[in-house]
Formats: sequence, C-alpha cells, structure tokens
Amino acid sequence: SQPPVPQLSAFTSETLSMSEPEPLGHRLREAMQRLDTDIGEAAQPRPGAAGLNRALLRVALSGCVGTVALLEPPDRLHVLHVGDCAAVLGRCHDQLWYAHKLTEEHRADNPAELERLMRSHPVSERDFLVRYDRLLGELMPLRAFGDIRYKWSADLLRTAGRLLQLPATYNPVPQYYYTPPYLTAEPDFATQQITGDDRFLILASDGLWDHLPPEDAVAIVGAAIDSGAFGIGGGGGSSGSDAEEVTESGRSGANLATLLVRAALGGQKRGDSEPSEAMITQLLSAPANVARYYRDDITVAVLLLH
Repeated sequence: SQPPVPQLSAFTSETLSMSEPEPLGHRLREAMQRLDTDIGEAAQPRPGAAGLNRALLRVALSGCVGTVALLEPPDRLHVLHVGDCAAVLGRCHDQLWYAHKLTEEHRADNPAELERLMRSHPVSERDFLVRYDRLLGELMPLRAFGDIRYKWSADLLRTAGRLLQLPATYNPVPQYYYTPPYLTAEPDFATQQITGDDRFLILASDGLWDHLPPEDAVAIVGAAIDSGAFGIGGGGGSSGSDAEEVTESGRSGANLATLLVRAALGGQKRGDSEPSEAMITQLLSAPANVARYYRDDITVAVLLLH
C-alpha cells in the first residue's frame, strides 16, 4: 500500500482534534478549499530547495472543475459545486419526466457569478477581468481547482517560470494581472430534500451539457427506466462510463451513464430512439488535436435514488 498523503493526514488530524463538531456544510466546503490550497502549496518552489518539483507543478498548473453529491439517509442530498459541471435531478410525476437543475455554472454567462468576480477586484479592472467570456481572456470557468497561473503572485509565477526554463517569449504571468488571486475553488453548497418523485441524479462535466440539455438527458434516462432497460425499473444503484464502454458495449448500452455519453456524441435528443452511430464513431476516432475542437472531455455518473 502507498504511504498516506501528508496533506490528507494533516487535514484529518486537524478535523478529529476539533473540540466542537462544525456543521456538515461548513466542513464540506472547507475540505474542498483545503484541497485546492494544498495543491498550490505543494507545488511552490521553496527557498533553499534544490529545485522545483516539476510533477507537482504540472498538476497545479492544470485545472479541473467538480461537483460532489453526498446522500445523507434517508432523504437529504448535499451538493457542492466548483466550475461548470452540473448536477441534475430526474423527477417523475404523473408518468412525466422533469429535470431539476441543482447547480449553476461558474462562468461569465452567469450574472451572479460575474458580479461576484467584479466585486472581488478594483473597479479599475472591470474592463479586462472578463474578455471574450473568459477570465482575463483565457479561462472559461470562473472557479476551479489548480490553475495556479490565476492564483499565485506574479513574482511566484516568474520564479516558477525561470525554474521551468520556459522560453523567453512565454510570459508565465497573464496579461492585466494586478490583484491576484483571480480564481477560487470556493464551492457553492446546497441541500435538497429528496421526495418520492426524485428518481435519479445525473452528475456530469460540461462536455455532456454542451451537447445535451438537462431536459433531454432526463428524458433519455427516464425512457430507459420506463422500458426496463439494463434491468432497471426502480431500486437504487449507480453507474459510470468510459470511452471503451461507449464504443464496444454502446450499441446495447452498458449502463445509464454510457447511454448519456452516446446521446451527446450521437446528437440524440428527447424523443429520438437512437443516437447516430456514424457521429459517435467519427468523434471518438478523431485524433486528439482535432477532437478537442468538436467535443470536450465527458464524465458522467448516474445515481438511482428510488
């Protein structure tokens, strides 16, 4: 077995040593923010150190978004959200399926999120905080884990750039970088009471929602449940999907998550019986440097609630 991650051990010890337990929502939010802090701190060049940990820095320079759901029996669903993934409840009432979105994307097209960003920086920066619907003209999500290029001080970014021996033509500091951090991993938190109408929960990255609206996703999963596909007609469980399942097992559908990935790639909408096999094959067989212009990475999980 691998040794425990030092940051995780420290966080666990601190949590267990608390004299008074904190509310669940506070602990969950704190854990996600602590994760992001530890990612950044572990990658920082240390005074007197022999050099830079390139592997850790690569992790910190990359970024990801995330949505986490915690089901607290018997009927409380807690959702934490950073970035532009989404959580959607599938509801069935009077034999009709409805989508109930539990999250809002942290992007520039979200007025509340844009206003939060504007309030965090001087008025003098408002004209260039978001350009082309991107943070500082570069990053689409306005909240994310990692992506320390929008969090560290300019001096620390330059130091990292020198240690990485970046080309002289590349500036590690983004343009208009005056009052960092510009990016945060502070999650939104919400608690949803689960009712008898709430049948399943979809957690998915923006790669799915770019091609498949929540209403269509719920309708497709709902139709599969109604038809008894995959032996599902009720009860609990969960499913996930990867590319191999989509291509090799996809024609019959390996599970509900695979069904949604195929629907997104194959242009399937509500009411369509099947996605386009030709579209799926074309998108999945395209080289990575070409495919990125047509689809984003897609991660999907479907949790059955009843």
